[in-house]
Amino acid sequence: MPHALSSSSSTVLAFPSYLLAVDQKRLQEKLTSRKMDSKWGGRQEVIDVTLNVEQANFTRDALSKALYSRLFDYLVDAVNKAMQKNRQEYSIGVLDIYGFEIFQVTQDTMGRNAWNGCSSLDSVGCCQHSQSVLPK
Repeated sequence: MPHALSSSSSTVLAFPSYLLAVDQKRLQEKLTSRKMDSKWGGRQEVIDVTLNVEQANFTRDALSKALYSRLFDYLVDAVNKAMQKNRQEYSIGVLDIYGFEIFQVTQDTMGRNAWNGCSSLDSVGCCQHSQSVLPK
């Protein structure tokens, strides 16, 4: 069943469908409709239900969140694999919205271990250190 989308709306799906390597019409169908199984009186029927705008927006958002979650998990796994070393080394890697930072263990002036400018792992000190090294 064709869905009532304008031609400009369907061209919006061209790039996402290319990136996801799925057929554009199939992506449009999944974002704008759902299949409902109906069983009644010993009969089974599959009904194609067109979503309203609010439902389609929720479907779009759910797809976006799932893609983001899987991409984030993939990136964390790739970074963890890339950081594996043959020898023991202490470091903390932090992935956040600003990018990826690695804090190496260093010796402070008293000969104690410190995390690359953070004398302790309290969040205020680390945040202040992080802010001081960020480009202005």
